[in-house]
Amino acid sequence: MAKKTHKPTLSKLATRELLLGNTLDEICAKLRPISEQRGHVWPKNEAALRAHIAWLSKRGWTAEWSADKSAARIIPTPGFTGKRVFGCLLEPIEDTAANEIVDDIKEEDAATNEIVDDIKEIEKRDLNQTTKKALIDARIGQGKFREKLEKRWNQACSVTGCKIRKILRASHIKPWKCSSDKERLDAENGLLLTANLDAAFDSGLISFSDQGEMLVSDQLSEKQRDELGVPRPLREHPSPGQAKYLRVHRKHWGFQ
Repeated sequence: MAKKTHKPTLSKLATRELLLGNTLDEICAKLRPISEQRGHVWPKNEAALRAHIAWLSKRGWTAEWSADKSAARIIPTPGFTGKRVFGCLLEPIEDTAANEIVDDIKEEDAATNEIVDDIKEIEKRDLNQTTKKALIDARIGQGKFREKLEKRWNQACSVTGCKIRKILRASHIKPWKCSSDKERLDAENGLLLTANLDAAFDSGLISFSDQGEMLVSDQLSEKQRDELGVPRPLREHPSPGQAKYLRVHRKHWGFQ
């Protein structure tokens, strides 16, 4: 009887591509036909893959490759024995560090599940395919929504000026669940932020005034503010449209 071969999961393929130095967009473009060939719903997989790749890229990863470069034992700087995270074997570390990693993973999983749920909801709605695609792209921070933000901010973070595309996020100002479809596609309802500032903005730890000054939540200690390098203002004053959305963001997170 022939030995049954197991197809590698998309997350493992994505990890391999990341380690080979490919960008997030290149990885998704390469894996999409594989996903569709397997009969998967690509937008759902893409959202999960982007979250997976973002999680990996935020940490210092190395790999021990097999002789033919077809498989790797993935080793992040922190990890723990006997556990599998995204199908990757991790090395031993102290319990405290392991707990921190587990907490990070839970947060990433929750964010991914929320995105996937939103995409499922879009797919169920009676919309034309062009609108569906635009909404799905906007939900995962891609497509025309991101393109317009990159043009508006000269391909750089709205705050820091960082131009490393792999760590820039197209962030909605008015929370997705509170927005209409028109607002979700409106580039005025967005900022281009580095991953750490995007997470802080999306969780209400920071916001911005109508003049672009950064507001910082009391939840962040002085030490944490120093670690994040905040407060820092937007590089340009918000447009009237952005200021309108920023007022909603401040109100939603209790800044006013």
